[in-house]
Amino acid sequence: MKASFWERIKASFHHPVAGDSTDELKANPLLDLLGPLDAARSKALALDDESAQRDKLQADALEAEQRQAKAYQQEMLQDIVKLHQQLNTGLSQADLTQLSEKLLENIKFFKNRRTDSLADQGLLAILHSIHKEAIEFAWEKLNRALTAAKLEWPAPAGLSSNANAEDIKIKRDLKFNKLHEEIGRYPGPVTADLLLGRVSAWRAVYPERNGPVWTETVFVAVGLALAAQRHAQLLALGEESADSLRASVAERLKQDLKPVQDQLASGVTSLAQARSLSDQAAQLSQQAASEEFWRLVRPRLETSEGAVR
Repeated sequence: MKASFWERIKASFHHPVAGDSTDELKANPLLDLLGPLDAARSKALALDDESAQRDKLQADALEAEQRQAKAYQQEMLQDIVKLHQQLNTGLSQADLTQLSEKLLENIKFFKNRRTDSLADQGLLAILHSIHKEAIEFAWEKLNRALTAAKLEWPAPAGLSSNANAEDIKIKRDLKFNKLHEEIGRYPGPVTADLLLGRVSAWRAVYPERNGPVWTETVFVAVGLALAAQRHAQLLALGEESADSLRASVAERLKQDLKPVQDQLASGVTSLAQARSLSDQAAQLSQQAASEEFWRLVRPRLETSEGAVR
């Protein structure tokens, strides 16, 4: 008996039952066509499952790493706040958070002002001089406070077991001087993070707590907080004197830029001459802005510090 119509349709989508002798059930062109495609599809789905599992494992590992990093950051922040208290800097955890946020705001604002205009060149010169003064002020204040608290910078790593007191002092002085140079070159975002115990380069592999690298980093974080505080103080004084500063810089540049303007009026005959005049104008603008800033701000700074004392 021949298979019915529905049996033949059914056979097109299913493997023949073992032992079935019906000729129509043995021939299955649709299964021959779709079988390899089904196999490829099943394989692709399996690969997708494996990929999803790998993605989940990676996401879980990243989340665990972030949790671990946050725990280390919290421990370091605790030690930073504790050292601020020990050194009587007057800075609380809330102050550190505010300084960090303010620093990031300033970075964002001034990043958009990096132009070739002489006005912005003068502004950037002021910022550079503020940064330099703040770092030197903070470095000196930090080390005075450490000495008063009878705390020392940790001995450098890699000392020989046979190193005597003189060897240790020489190595420590070298490391001290190197740190003094490096602290002024910390990028703004790195500084903002370090105030709060965050060191993104370490990820979740922080050094041993209270070990030399950890302790040195805590010391540096306190120093950078003092620098950020000084930086904010100087900026505030500058903003209060903004109108006077603009007027004094403009008046000074009338005289300082006169030789440059005279040469421009007589005509520029080459690209080299134009570049030279541009460089002269930029240098004079930077010098005038920086010097006039300190001429106005320094007396007010000394007055405010005298009032604090």
